[in-house]
Amino acid sequence: MLEARSHRNVGVRARTRTCRRRGVEGVVADQQRGVYVRSGGGGGGGGDDDKQGGGWSAAVYGLAPFGAVVGPVVDGLHNQTLLTYELMPVILGPLHTSLVVPPLLALAYPLLGGVLPFALDTILPSAASTPRTGGPAKALRERPAVSAALAVATTAALVRSSAVLPDMVGREHTLLPLCGLAVLQWALLDGSLSALGLACAAALLGPLAELPLVSIGWWQYLPQATDYLPFGADAQWAALPAVTAPCYFAVTTDAIAVGRLLRSRALASFK
Repeated sequence: MLEARSHRNVGVRARTRTCRRRGVEGVVADQQRGVYVRSGGGGGGGGDDDKQGGGWSAAVYGLAPFGAVVGPVVDGLHNQTLLTYELMPVILGPLHTSLVVPPLLALAYPLLGGVLPFALDTILPSAASTPRTGGPAKALRERPAVSAALAVATTAALVRSSAVLPDMVGREHTLLPLCGLAVLQWALLDGSLSALGLACAAALLGPLAELPLVSIGWWQYLPQATDYLPFGADAQWAALPAVTAPCYFAVTTDAIAVGRLLRSRALASFK
């Protein structure tokens, strides 16, 4: 009898120790799972945040070489009728540019197509991601490569138009058609409020940002091409052609479209 009770007590103690050990292991496992989920490894929100951040980084880094290579080509399509470069000029047939332009555009394109859209996407995600015009803009969101190619091509066409339209219809009748084409480009290829806001800001502030570079003699606008906007005809120090405003608008739409393409490819590589 005593021996049987002893065996039962030993068995109870053994089962108790086993349960305790399993309980501790379960707690440790739960804690480890919690850390894993919080770190984003279990498919949680952290992983999605990392992917989104990687997508924006890819857009910023990819837009720098794009701006340095493609940007001067597009910009050079109208320079021969607007300005003369006084610092390190480069003339390749109809293309007029300067060696200072690639590094400038290597900064401008990531800013317009990566940094600022990321900031707006963080602050106002609905304005950044939802096309307001519908139709082609909404469909092209699903085909970023086509959208980017069309944006680059239409920007080049608009920039070239700013050089040839003054001779066709007169310089005083050039600005409104170019503005209409720039807005049409945005409506068909993007349609989001954030892109519209960024493009309008670039159209206003972009030409003004050139003033310090003009003042130190990097380039000068031709007298016949300047209408001194937005300061009036008497502001000789601000000799800026108005046609550059819609060009800045289109370049912003262009940079956003290319940035969206680079971001979509980066996100696809994370899957």
